[in-house]
Amino acid sequence: MRVRRIAFAGVLLIGCGKAVKPPASLAESAATVLDKARARPVAGPARVRFNIHLDSPNLHVNGSTGGGLIIAAPAGRMDLFGPLGNAVATFATDGERVDIVSGRDHSWLYAEDAQQALLDLTGGAAGIGDVLGVLVGDLPFDDARARSLKMTDDGKVRVSLQGPDKTAVDALIDPSTDTPIRVEAHDADGALVLAADYDGFTPVDESGVLAPEAVTLHLPLLDLTLDLKFRAWKPIAPDDVDPKVFHPAVPDAFAKAPLEDALHRAIDEVSPPDARP
Repeated sequence: MRVRRIAFAGVLLIGCGKAVKPPASLAESAATVLDKARARPVAGPARVRFNIHLDSPNLHVNGSTGGGLIIAAPAGRMDLFGPLGNAVATFATDGERVDIVSGRDHSWLYAEDAQQALLDLTGGAAGIGDVLGVLVGDLPFDDARARSLKMTDDGKVRVSLQGPDKTAVDALIDPSTDTPIRVEAHDADGALVLAADYDGFTPVDESGVLAPEAVTLHLPLLDLTLDLKFRAWKPIAPDDVDPKVFHPAVPDAFAKAPLEDALHRAIDEVSPPDARP
């Protein structure tokens, strides 16, 4: 078949003065965009300031503040700032454990095996790496099989990826930049556990690596929406990242409790067990 195609192209070249390349099918084009999106480099170790708005009617949370983020996958740290610029709440992970420290409530929530706890909570649809990846605009499940691929009428690519234990990720990709427009994670029952909507990407430096300008995260389990607008991404050298920043110091007087228990209490407040389908 390859020989015939080469011969046919030669005839066209000789007879017409140029070869005409047959257009790729929509499926082939969509698959190429997915491959490029998966191969696209994401922001490595970086520091960024952001503004955030949190909203959860059922949890009685609604407000805006500023913050700072350090990404050094699989580790990450997010600080929310108070009016004086001091950190009033800190989320930190070294890739295995998670610590959430609230200076306002004088509380410390921790999870020794946060990765497994998060996988259990989302039915296997999202782990720590997936959450950090969402913040930098990375597609999860690099090796997952594409259950469906199609080009939309406006030239975007819609893909559904088969995750572990019958979970799935659906994504809408912009072929002009190979970046996601929307990413959804679904559990084994098809319920939405995480959604991320992106509003533009910007180069982090002269390398051309792109990072999100803004992202809206929605977690239905907690009835929580977070709108993040990033001010500027600043790459940092791996050797300049102090591992201690991912293990925040906690005063002895702070109340200590397992994070998993707190999450389940919050979920029960949003949707009590007897009210779930």
